[in-house]
Amino acid sequence: MSRYNLGWYYYYLSSYDRMLRMAFWMKRFIFNCRNSTSRITGELSHQEIKQAELKIAKMIQDEYFIHEVNRKKLNSFTSYKDGEGILRVMTKITNQKDSEDFKNPNILPSHHQVVERLIMTEHKENSHAGLQMLLNILREHYCILNARKTVRSVLSKCVICLRHAKRNVTTPSASLPENRIKDVAVFEIIGFDLAGPLYHCI
Repeated sequence: MSRYNLGWYYYYLSSYDRMLRMAFWMKRFIFNCRNSTSRITGELSHQEIKQAELKIAKMIQDEYFIHEVNRKKLNSFTSYKDGEGILRVMTKITNQKDSEDFKNPNILPSHHQVVERLIMTEHKENSHAGLQMLLNILREHYCILNARKTVRSVLSKCVICLRHAKRNVTTPSASLPENRIKDVAVFEIIGFDLAGPLYHCI
């Protein structure tokens, strides 16, 4: 993605949650400036968060799929744009009574900083889920290109998972003493394994 003109929010916001909060606070600020008589105050609603999430997804799609090379990657999908301009995948469960994200997940590129931060956020929020579990969670809302390879790449950067995946430090075995390896007659050198308390009378 270095050859693309990345947005400023990629550099100032280190996590997907912060990026999401920035987006819906800006949307509320713009709405309140344009509608001074009916301003929205108080805590952020679920609907506002969802709108901000869709806005970020659309920004990612507009940046990535503007190039002809990247648009060719969609040839293997039956894709369409919904009413808000979000690029989605047409699935076999389109007629199911469920959320739009579950029936027709929006398409996200594989190598994108926001997508990588989204994967890392889902990974941490789900108790550092493994590869297959994290893929199943992401596929409920998103269709990420080369998802398995992308998720594996992101998980390899998780410090906590790397720390727990490392093997314990082992001590190399010491060399055997001379009495254990010397060629002698039978029972010329013997050893005893002692257990329990030893009483010595004086």
